[in-house]
Amino acid sequence: MPKAIIDAPVQRGFCDGPQAVAAESGDYIGIAQRKGYHEIVAHALHETAAAPSEGGIRLVQCPQIRYAFWFDASATGSAQWQLLGDNTTSPPGASSIDSLFDSAQSTAHTISAMAVADFIYIATDVRTDGYYFDVGTAVSNNVAAMTLAHGNASGTWTAATIVDNTKDTDKTLALDGTMTITTAPAAGIWVRTNLQDNLGDVSSVDTLPKEVKDRPYFWARLDTSAVLDDVDILHLLALDVDLPKSSTKGQEAGAGFYIQDNTSLAIDLDGWGGYVMVGLGTEANLGLVMWIGR
Repeated sequence: MPKAIIDAPVQRGFCDGPQAVAAESGDYIGIAQRKGYHEIVAHALHETAAAPSEGGIRLVQCPQIRYAFWFDASATGSAQWQLLGDNTTSPPGASSIDSLFDSAQSTAHTISAMAVADFIYIATDVRTDGYYFDVGTAVSNNVAAMTLAHGNASGTWTAATIVDNTKDTDKTLALDGTMTITTAPAAGIWVRTNLQDNLGDVSSVDTLPKEVKDRPYFWARLDTSAVLDDVDILHLLALDVDLPKSSTKGQEAGAGFYIQDNTSLAIDLDGWGGYVMVGLGTEANLGLVMWIGR
């Protein structure tokens, strides 16, 4: 009879942190899954001498992303589809994971001068509440806004309002941060679709592998209002569809784990894409996370 992961002996560990996290009024920080590891032990620390009830962290697991593409409209044929990440053959916990989804790697996935006609396409197995971008050295300094649309039952795209925390003033993809959907689309509104149906008018979609273009996923696409500078994306995470936002971050109810100051919690991340966390209360906090490999 096979052993559960938790019953297997610990082989290795790795510590993320301590990570500075914003107060609950701020944005989440995100950490992608680490290759070869299946669980974490998260510990909440307070940066000041405030009472324990004033601090802590909220940690929320991130669904896996299956594919991420940059669609370059200036190219032709199959060159239009620049693969940023493929997570279908190397699930989190495997010995090798695509670097876009592996915090142990820091490969820059460069999107060169993303234009208005370009898109970033992201596929997941579940609906999400948006995405977290970990950007590298190259960021955009151009004034531009990002918009998001998701697949619908009609085989077209439905626009969704987002809050873009990657903005530096009015410049998108200038900072690490979340792009959250203001009201996450309900089941039946955002549905599984395939690119062959949704992009029937883009002939180059036929050049994609069958498992990409024909298999149904929850597809989203991002586009920009103006051309961007070259942007390096180090890691990309999907956000839980029930991600607590604004004032609900500090409430005990909600998705994820509510970890009070000076307490620890073991969390199984097998099958997840990583985690995001934010502080509880009105002051900044620290999150110390140990990866466990068995």
